[in-house]
Amino acid sequence: VVFIDRYWHELPCAAVLIDNHEIGYQLASRMIGRGFDRLGALWVETDCTSVRDRQAGHLRALKEHDLENDADRLAMLDYLSQSTDVRQEILTAAVAGGSTPPAFICANGFVLEQAMSDALELGLRIPEDIDFAGTDRKVGTASSIPALTAVTAILPQGLLGDTAARIACDAALEGRLPPSSHIILSAELQERESSSLRLRLVRSGQA
Repeated sequence: VVFIDRYWHELPCAAVLIDNHEIGYQLASRMIGRGFDRLGALWVETDCTSVRDRQAGHLRALKEHDLENDADRLAMLDYLSQSTDVRQEILTAAVAGGSTPPAFICANGFVLEQAMSDALELGLRIPEDIDFAGTDRKVGTASSIPALTAVTAILPQGLLGDTAARIACDAALEGRLPPSSHIILSAELQERESSSLRLRLVRSGQA
């Protein structure tokens, strides 16, 4: 067995991983560098190594920049499973909780889509009132979506699968188990300004 983007702490295993700790750290650090000092995170899965590693990266960035670790904004909560009222309250509380706009780091594109939809339903402007960072996959040589987020981590999903398949096939052909080691792949970081598109998202009817 070769694990992909997950691993077992308790036992040695073959795994091909994305450097989720570094992704979490870089996304948070770059949002801080853009002037956001109130960061939150929105998740789907919460009990897996990739999420725990990414959250550890967020916390490391906050600590290095002497910023508050807000337990509510950084709660390990499945955003998509919450009711509309609860999701919107998360965003509303964050916006109302300070004099500067908050930013949320979204676990994946599905969370990003829902969070942006919730923000627009509340009449919030993106990026003036609230902003987002997240992850995306690469298609060909480019990200599969324009720069909806302030910062996006482009995940090497194709390389992830190819590498894991090569390790498994080599082991099978040689009649042995895959080596109990982890191969760590890096993500690319893209900022909004690197996109040729410029988007300002507002609810229909807003000026």
